[in-house]
Amino acid sequence: MRRKLFALLFVVLMAFALVACENKYERAVEDALKQIAVPTEALTGFKVPAKVKTNVGDVTLTWKSSNENVLKVAETVTGDEYTVLAYLPEDEDVEVNLTVTAKLQKIEKKKEFTVLVKAPSGEVYEDLTSEVLEQLIRELTIQDRAASDIIIPQSLGYFNVNITWASNKTEVLDTKGRVVRPQGLGTGVKLVATVAGTVVETGEELEVERTFYVYVYGNDIDINGVYNLAFGEVNTLNPLNSTAGSESDVYDLLVDSLYNTDYNWYKGIEEGFAQFPGDFSNIRGRNETPFDAPNKTEMPALARTFVLGMAADFPISVDKNSNFEKSIGVLDDKAAKENQDDEWIIKLRKDLKFADGREIDAHVFEYSFKQYLDGNQNNERANYLYNGDYIPLKNGEAYFKQGRPLDDEDPDKGVWPETSWDEVGFKIIDKYTFKLTLETPVTQWHLMTYLGIVCLVHPEKFEAGFDAERKVTNYGSIENIPVSYGPYVLSNWEDGKQFTFTRNENFYDKHKYTIKTINGPIITDQSQIINEFKAGRLDIAGVGGAYWNEFKNDANLYIAPSNSFYRFAISLDRTNGTSGKETPPILLEKEFRKALYLATDRQGYTDTVQPPSEPALGYLSNIHQVNEAASGAYASSAQHLNVLAELGLKPEQKGYDIEEARNLFKTAYANAVSKGEYEPGDKVVIEFAFYDVESNRRMANWVKAQYERVFNETVEYNGQLIEFEIELNGLSQAQFTSQRNNGDFDLCFTGMSGATFQATFGMGYIFSRTFSTFLVGRGHDTGNLPVRAEIQYLTSILKNKLEKGEELEEHEEKFLEQVDDEGVFVGKFDDLFNLFSNTTNFQVEYVGIEEDLTNITAALEKALLDQMIAIPLFSATSAAVLSNRVIRMAPSYSLFMGWGGLTYTHIKAAK
Repeated sequence: MRRKLFALLFVVLMAFALVACENKYERAVEDALKQIAVPTEALTGFKVPAKVKTNVGDVTLTWKSSNENVLKVAETVTGDEYTVLAYLPEDEDVEVNLTVTAKLQKIEKKKEFTVLVKAPSGEVYEDLTSEVLEQLIRELTIQDRAASDIIIPQSLGYFNVNITWASNKTEVLDTKGRVVRPQGLGTGVKLVATVAGTVVETGEELEVERTFYVYVYGNDIDINGVYNLAFGEVNTLNPLNSTAGSESDVYDLLVDSLYNTDYNWYKGIEEGFAQFPGDFSNIRGRNETPFDAPNKTEMPALARTFVLGMAADFPISVDKNSNFEKSIGVLDDKAAKENQDDEWIIKLRKDLKFADGREIDAHVFEYSFKQYLDGNQNNERANYLYNGDYIPLKNGEAYFKQGRPLDDEDPDKGVWPETSWDEVGFKIIDKYTFKLTLETPVTQWHLMTYLGIVCLVHPEKFEAGFDAERKVTNYGSIENIPVSYGPYVLSNWEDGKQFTFTRNENFYDKHKYTIKTINGPIITDQSQIINEFKAGRLDIAGVGGAYWNEFKNDANLYIAPSNSFYRFAISLDRTNGTSGKETPPILLEKEFRKALYLATDRQGYTDTVQPPSEPALGYLSNIHQVNEAASGAYASSAQHLNVLAELGLKPEQKGYDIEEARNLFKTAYANAVSKGEYEPGDKVVIEFAFYDVESNRRMANWVKAQYERVFNETVEYNGQLIEFEIELNGLSQAQFTSQRNNGDFDLCFTGMSGATFQATFGMGYIFSRTFSTFLVGRGHDTGNLPVRAEIQYLTSILKNKLEKGEELEEHEEKFLEQVDDEGVFVGKFDDLFNLFSNTTNFQVEYVGIEEDLTNITAALEKALLDQMIAIPLFSATSAAVLSNRVIRMAPSYSLFMGWGGLTYTHIKAAK
């Protein structure tokens, strides 16, 4: 009997549980239906959701139209949405019912929406002109990549204005927006919009045209691909304070820019290299030679240009009243590089959002700019908005530094005066427009370049993360993950283990990213990355160094020069650290630092430790140029080679001379003994600090073996062989970062990357503490090193202006005051760099600019090499192998665009 009662009770309980579950799912479906919004009127197509997320699962939605001749729902889902195509009625408005069916588990409910599809018989545009039509056609937007039906506007809403479309590949994309994906990787479709109007009073017919291109992904591409790649460890994802490359690798996926760079497709189409954006068919491949493909051209033919990102227009020069475009949305690169102004108007798109739906407008930009310059926070990247080499906002530096000493070394000079935000050169014009006023004029090209490194922060999340003193925010930490406004959302972060990114479906340009999910395990050991790649769990692995020989003949190997350059930094002052160690006296001897330079077998290092990289003899990579138009790399210039020769650094021997190194060591040791720093016969010990991971251990072992081979018991002093030892000090990432930043080391491995076309900026900005925190190693006082530079071409140009009676700009007058009649500058390192930074003529093209910039760069480098602030080591060459799943559209590497980034990277569709 008890068993029967128990069984009955169990059945009753199960029934209650099932009812409870059904009620839960039913409520979720009902709530989902309440969230759906459909326009009540339509003059064009629109999007409807394919699912609604709830706390008990995703409610899937399917749609049906009562009249597919007027409104047709696409059969495939793009992202989480269906496209509804509109075929406008010719004579009168038509009501169409859209029925949505919502389903979760076994629960299914329907809801009907009525949409009035408008016939194109709207109001009359009374004062129609060609300028009005130009503006109407400018406001047309078409997504430029597609894998399913897209919205093509069929009406502009005016009775006397018509729009018609023509497609050159109707079988792929017709004029109504219907898409049929082609075989292969895809193809481009040319759409021509013709907007025609009739002037009411005169009957005059007006017409304007605009060309659009849409790249339709082929069936070989998975439009919801999954990409697996390893990431490094991060300390912060707050872009205002982040300084590590591994951190920017993460937050670069979460952010967007006002202006983005792309291959210059319109130039390629105009000159016959391409038929449509994305057409690489005439570009020589990475393994092709002119003999293999004589009818193809090299990648530089495509060059690069700026395209609109978050901005609705290119920056508008207030003085010139121009945005310097060739045609709608196509930049005039030459004009952008030649025209300067100190006032620029920025217009934003009106559909910008953070991933959580929070609108992005001019006020968000103002809030973010203000955080950069908040002196209370003392952000690492504050100089992006006041330094002349970036965006020199008027009074930006004064706002950031108010209350601080004008001169740290001379407190009698007083402090920076109090400055209000109203005095800073950022002014909101309207909700989607703001004006930047700068301390010095810059070119439009310069402005767009450096606005690209300024990131936004989510105002509410950023503010909520502050401590009580409002000095530190936890925005960018695992507790307060930065909110995306770029192509991907950081959907999961397991500290020290894993990043997971998913495509941001609120991103206006999401259709350019076919990779939907990025799985990013955090791995720092190269051997583990290689093992994960071989096991099929990673899609890309770096194969330089110890793994080069194994993969150097792999069919999926991609090799490219890099703007990354590496060196052994030298610190002469460890007092800022906490280790309690002192600098070895011999390091203070310039001859010994030069000896280290000549004792470094760079070719041996790059052959055995870091293949396939190249030896570097100076402080920049082997591909850095003084500007984009330069005839070659600075490292190949006569000026650079002359500097090396004058300082006895043996460029013809790649900077390697053991005998001379030993002679210099002997001299340095004798000098240190004469100063009482060593007793004759004392052993010399130099510490080499490094982040203790596999690849760095290999490098550290090379350092110890190489320098001890050159110096240990190879040189005599007073008849005694001098002992020499490199003491290895392997540290955790946190320990190494702390000691490196505080100069608490003797030697350490470090590097930099970026600014490929700004060699002069890199040479000055990176290596002076006056301008940045990038200089690793203390005690060199680089800002006061003596320099001499010949800047003859600009001097001659400005003197000719004076002779013609032309008025000079203030910065031009200051330039002439600091050089002699022959254009020679003699002074200090910082003063020469300031002269370069503050003279905006160096931003524009003039006859002889390459010579002038190369001379300035060489003068700065000569001072640094004479002081020997670090031992140049190698210029990186990137070597990576990809899995068979990955498609790289770019056939070869571009100095301007690399391999094209994720918008030109796809995953193969499963067959």
